[in-house]
Amino acid sequence: MDKKGSERMNQQDFQKDYIEEEEYQEDRKYIWLFFIIALCLLLFIVIGFTYSLYSGTIEGSVQPIPPEDTNIIFNYSDTNGSHNGISLSNVQEMSDVAGKKQIGNGRVFDFSVSGETKEDKIKYLIVLKADEISTISDSDVKVYLTSRSGGTEVELNNTVPTYEELEEITIDGEKYKILYEQVVDANSKFDNYYRFRMWIREGASDYYGKTYSLKVNVLAEGVGE
Repeated sequence: MDKKGSERMNQQDFQKDYIEEEEYQEDRKYIWLFFIIALCLLLFIVIGFTYSLYSGTIEGSVQPIPPEDTNIIFNYSDTNGSHNGISLSNVQEMSDVAGKKQIGNGRVFDFSVSGETKEDKIKYLIVLKADEISTISDSDVKVYLTSRSGGTEVELNNTVPTYEELEEITIDGEKYKILYEQVVDANSKFDNYYRFRMWIREGASDYYGKTYSLKVNVLAEGVGE
């Protein structure tokens, strides 16, 4: 092979190597782009999951009496941004049958009460407190509580009262409505799950364009023997 032929082959080899290098660099660019996108998605998922964990279970306000004999935790899911509460707005009146069947975000409030007693029995109260800015009448708002075990719900009251009809209690100068109360035996552990619903009673009329919100809380007291 003459010198010119050798130079031509070297030039072709060089061009081939250059093209392959460009293709390699191009492939690397796409690989890095894919890696960055995947990393961003992973980071987004991790942050979202962390936020869900943070928002999903929050200790509520608890007032155990006496504190040395019990340790109660009020856990709830803050899926609608209302913390330990639920709100009504732009809704229609409904029957008790329909109200009891409500499901979904913003329509139910799921929570649990758990703890461990020591030497004395305790009684915890599930209480409600309407927001002062609520504009719907207390007599038009139905409240309903069930206990939950897996996918099964059990009614805890024979009737569905309005907020106004609930018994009132004053603790440390704050007025609450008692929704439900439970006595727990001494030296026992408990983990009870509940679901709360509320709706505008059938036959109500003065609620158009108005809102109603309340908070659910748990208070405890010792009952001794």
